[in-house]
Amino acid sequence: MHDYSILDALSDGIMIVNRDYTIIFANRTMLAQCRMTAGEIAAGQKCHQLLHGCPVPCAEICLEKKQCPHDIVFQTGLGLHVTHHHTCPSGDKKNTAITASPLVNEKGEVDRLLLVMRDVTADEEIREKAERDADDLRNIFNSAPFAISYVDCAMRVLKMNPAMEKVAGLGTGEAQGRYCYDMWGRYAGDASRQGKERICDQCGVRKALADGRAHRYEREIAGRYYEVVSSPVRDNEQSIVGSMEIGQDITARRLAEISMRRYKHILSTTDDLLSFIDTNFSYRTVNDAYCRAFNKNRQEIEGHSVSELLGAELFESAIRGALERCLRGETVREEFSCFVPGLDMRRHMDVAYYPFFEADGSVSGIVANARDISRRKQVEERVKIFAERKNALHNLTLSILEAITPEEIGVTALAHLRRLIPCSGCCIALFDLGGKITRPLAVNADITPPFYRDNFSIFQCDSCMKKLRDGAFVLLSALTFPGADTCSFRDKILIDGIRAYAFFPLTVEGVLIGALSIFHDRDSSFSTDHLEIAWEIAAPVAVAIHKSRLNEALARHGRKLQEMTLEMAEIEDNERRGLARQLHDEAGQRLTSLGLNLDILYNDEVLRKSPELRARLDDCVTLVEQITEQTRNVMADLRPPVLDDYGLGPALRWYCQKVSRRSGLPVVFREEAIPPLPRPLENTLFGIAREAISNAVNHGCPGQITLSLRKTQTGILLRVEDDGRGFMEQQPGPLEQEQRWGLISMRERIAALGGRFEIQTLPGQGTIVLAEAAL
Repeated sequence: MHDYSILDALSDGIMIVNRDYTIIFANRTMLAQCRMTAGEIAAGQKCHQLLHGCPVPCAEICLEKKQCPHDIVFQTGLGLHVTHHHTCPSGDKKNTAITASPLVNEKGEVDRLLLVMRDVTADEEIREKAERDADDLRNIFNSAPFAISYVDCAMRVLKMNPAMEKVAGLGTGEAQGRYCYDMWGRYAGDASRQGKERICDQCGVRKALADGRAHRYEREIAGRYYEVVSSPVRDNEQSIVGSMEIGQDITARRLAEISMRRYKHILSTTDDLLSFIDTNFSYRTVNDAYCRAFNKNRQEIEGHSVSELLGAELFESAIRGALERCLRGETVREEFSCFVPGLDMRRHMDVAYYPFFEADGSVSGIVANARDISRRKQVEERVKIFAERKNALHNLTLSILEAITPEEIGVTALAHLRRLIPCSGCCIALFDLGGKITRPLAVNADITPPFYRDNFSIFQCDSCMKKLRDGAFVLLSALTFPGADTCSFRDKILIDGIRAYAFFPLTVEGVLIGALSIFHDRDSSFSTDHLEIAWEIAAPVAVAIHKSRLNEALARHGRKLQEMTLEMAEIEDNERRGLARQLHDEAGQRLTSLGLNLDILYNDEVLRKSPELRARLDDCVTLVEQITEQTRNVMADLRPPVLDDYGLGPALRWYCQKVSRRSGLPVVFREEAIPPLPRPLENTLFGIAREAISNAVNHGCPGQITLSLRKTQTGILLRVEDDGRGFMEQQPGPLEQEQRWGLISMRERIAALGGRFEIQTLPGQGTIVLAEAAL
């Protein structure tokens, strides 16, 4: 007999057949695909009957005279892979990929055949979708607002989109086959230069074709400035066959960059810590918030090095590397903690470093934007501590009985005792950490128990308590009571009319938590059987009581954790909302006023006569527009207005488009009609979607991310899926700490609203994040 039960867990269809085509085994997937039961298979079903609804083998009716994989494997003893068109008995038509492998018996003979079957019917649909996607890409190419050109390895123009045709002043037909540097190059009209001498000095196409990397640079065409990205184009063999240039008009931004040097004090009103750091890692300028945060004036900061202000150890370990990356043109986001001199306190800072590009593309400094997140860090640390405690208690409760209250445990146990052991009564008492009696948990007695009169005086005997702590039971009777000098409660027990008394320790992991007692008012001791029964009941009672206490503690910690999770989410949301409002009300208004003033100056007749002042004024206008755009982006990142104005669905669609633009990854959003949601639920689901997408982009290396939002029978379901590298959730090694605490935060935030959170992931198989909340 062979045990094939493990094959039931596989998602592919699995069948095992013998030489006469009889199906020995079909797993659940195969049965579901063919709409049959295990009983029907066990009745001697043939594989060609199951797969084709045909009474004879495939080879006997195959018009192409090809042998069935079944016959080939049994003849050659070798496995093979084929694609087969199936018409199932149900009438379903499927295209199936089949891997047939021989199975040998103890004699080494092939006596069975293992068929692994996978439905590939969807491949045709995928191909059709690819064709539609190609049409979409062509439409995007032609309708894109950016100027796009495509040249071959010799820099001859192959294709241009309408926007590029407008910039170049000629159509694709006119430029096709001609060199790009002769069409719109910097030296296109220079008769003193011939051939490749006309290639632009900063040409990104030449660099992209040479090193196979994308290159970003700026250039001027017809009096306007463009930011151009030249990227190599590769064929299926990864050979470079040309270059794609995408140009964006940045005339306004270019002018704004120069203007920012004069009007940097505008940002001094924000609570964010802003600074400009030069290439020597020294402060050139800081805003007022920066001075307040470090309890220093400008003279004590500007002109001094970052290492001098924050300390050499912190600078070398956590800051220097980020600054060096930023000077290479990379935007960097870091968190670190530092001690503030003079304030006797430690601050946690969230810092973003942005490279400051000059006109020639070089980086001349770093713009640092820091935010004090000390309070949020404190809350996060507290949440982490309570989460660890909750997990420890949760793991412990898995090994004990289903939770009920200690009182219910006591009443049930004593009722069972009275039915099994003849006695006048029994009781359960719980001890405190010092081994002193705290309270009778439960009593079942026909007479007044002795402890009702003097508060469990029986447990004040040191010799008896020592035996309980050692894990032994104590048996006392009218004939075996210890002498008065060894047991302090002998006379009290006899006066109360108790003639036999036995108590058993309730111990959990070596700790005495209480005692189970049985007593009798007749002159007889308990039998060995009675004592063994009491022993058998004492052990599970101890575990159940301890489990119930742990459940109570777990519930308290869980409520506390959920409260803190909601508090942290509210704090974070308020911080984001407040900062976005402050940027809008203060920096936004000032930027608007500044722009109006610059427009007035721009039209002044006196300034028009000075080319130098006019050029500087143009730069100021461009810089103001760039700052305004960057400020809007920051406000949208902090608190998307679309979430407040239009609700969760439009906000998620906006965020997917934003991430896709920034990362270059396709982020697909699918939404069904959903009713209006409460604000806390919208905030929580949006935060989970943002965290899950961020984890996928930063850690998963996906090719595509799909986010969906739909209404279920019980509530709202959010699903974030990527096809990245995945991970083993239970093993901390491959999962970065930042990502792990992000998962914990997502789980607790949805749990605080009574929802559920689930992660489905394996290495190499992508990740699915599910968050569902009831309405």
